[in-house]
Amino acid sequence: MSRRLIPTPRLLLALAAGLVPLALAGQVHALLWAVAAYDAAVLLLMGLDFRQAPGGGMLRLERRVGSRLAVGERERVVIHARNDGPRALQVSVRDEPPAEFRAEARRVLLRVAARGSAEAEYWVSPPGRGEYTFPGLTARVAGPLGLVERQWREALETPVRVYPNFRLAARMELLGRRAHLIRTGLHALRRRGEGRSFESLRDYVQGDEFRHIDWKATARRQKPMVREYELERHQNVFLMVDAGRMMTAQVGESTKLDYAVNAALLMAHAAIGQGDKVGLLVFADEVQAYLPPRGGTAQIRQVLEALCGVRASLVEPDYGLAFRYLAARRVQRALVPVFTDLVDARASARLLRHVAALVPRHLPLLVAIADPALEQYAGARPADVRAVYRQAVARDLLGERAEALRGITDRGGLALDVPPDRLNLVVVNRYLDVKRRGMI
Repeated sequence: MSRRLIPTPRLLLALAAGLVPLALAGQVHALLWAVAAYDAAVLLLMGLDFRQAPGGGMLRLERRVGSRLAVGERERVVIHARNDGPRALQVSVRDEPPAEFRAEARRVLLRVAARGSAEAEYWVSPPGRGEYTFPGLTARVAGPLGLVERQWREALETPVRVYPNFRLAARMELLGRRAHLIRTGLHALRRRGEGRSFESLRDYVQGDEFRHIDWKATARRQKPMVREYELERHQNVFLMVDAGRMMTAQVGESTKLDYAVNAALLMAHAAIGQGDKVGLLVFADEVQAYLPPRGGTAQIRQVLEALCGVRASLVEPDYGLAFRYLAARRVQRALVPVFTDLVDARASARLLRHVAALVPRHLPLLVAIADPALEQYAGARPADVRAVYRQAVARDLLGERAEALRGITDRGGLALDVPPDRLNLVVVNRYLDVKRRGMI
């Protein structure tokens, strides 16, 4: 623990005051000894003030921060101070969050009563998932005379782990209440819908499918009646997340993999909340994580832990390996969302072949994360020759994407091409729609 003496404005003012007589007096030499004695007294008081300023032995500091932080969220950091001394203290603390974190006013001021304690807080925003450490902090306390401050640094290490944005899932659940549905666009999942078990009869309303009309009941009651079915629970949702080179692309402050991880976690929350089982497979050129389908809140924690350390790498994703791995586990029929991207025709063809092979055993849902810049280049009016070429390339890529997505739907699967800022809402709504329609 290093200690430094920091002069205060009061000390500098006291030293400057000793020079005033020299400026006003005519006989400067006669006052030199008096000024020197004055300055020596001030310096002596400064030394005494420094010795009386409490240090780390009398003032105990503690940092309190959650062990689980959510990427992209504002997280609270609390600095706690305990004063074991006989007088009240004013403490200035400058914390040292991880270099990657965005910090808001990391310097805090605490007024701590004699033999008392106090707390102050500031906020940080973790930019990415993984393990981080707060390395230490620096504190300053003024002496009783206010001439100097004692400064020291404490190597107060606090390890934290940054997870995918699990707080977003909790907010999504709240927004799912009926009062918020219209404003947010999140679909309600009714307990009755188009599952396989008959639930009840009700009056026909516009938009109901004709295949659900109960003709016998219609004849008896002289008005159109439709059958409703109880939605089946304990079905499987098996999440597949591509962590290959295409997912390293940066969109804003996050990579496409970051967006995919958050959306996969939200879908897991939605599925567990509806009584379904959730599994997970993360892959690049090899399988990075695997969880067999299970239900319950414990599985959410397992998914969260598995997704926390996932990193995209500049390697080609091995789709064949990933889908063979899934097939070898003999997972019962499931909705299989595949979070990936479509960049070139060759990679798209490989992916299309493997995803289509899931049908009819599973219901694949290809989730392609669109690049807003590509749409912008394709739709912009070219200003020069370079822009013309850029627009042509962008339109070709978009055409290849659309063709690959059609290939999935033509083979009985589902496909989405969603910009990152809408990904969370769209994938959860799609799952709810699949569940409501009894497609799993």
